[in-house]
Amino acid sequence: MAAPPRPVPPEVLAALRRGKPLEAMQLLRESSGLGFKEAKDAIDGHASLAKPGNLSPGEVPRSPSAAGWVVAAMIAAAGLYYFLR
Repeated sequence: MAAPPRPVPPEVLAALRRGKPLEAMQLLRESSGLGFKEAKDAIDGHASLAKPGNLSPGEVPRSPSAAGWVVAAMIAAAGLYYFLR
């Protein structure tokens, strides 16, 4: 069983949330003195927790885009026009 991820500095988590794992690994190496493999393992352990899709505390999820509904309405209107003319 794998060990739980080690705590990392907030700037490392911020880099992960921005989708920049290499920057996060470099920041972790500079702040903790870890080697490449140890930093990569730590980032990989935290990557699933800090993906860009995860919400920050208090952040409200965005609603889906209305573009899909607009396209569906246009297709339905074109279909009605075709059958009713």
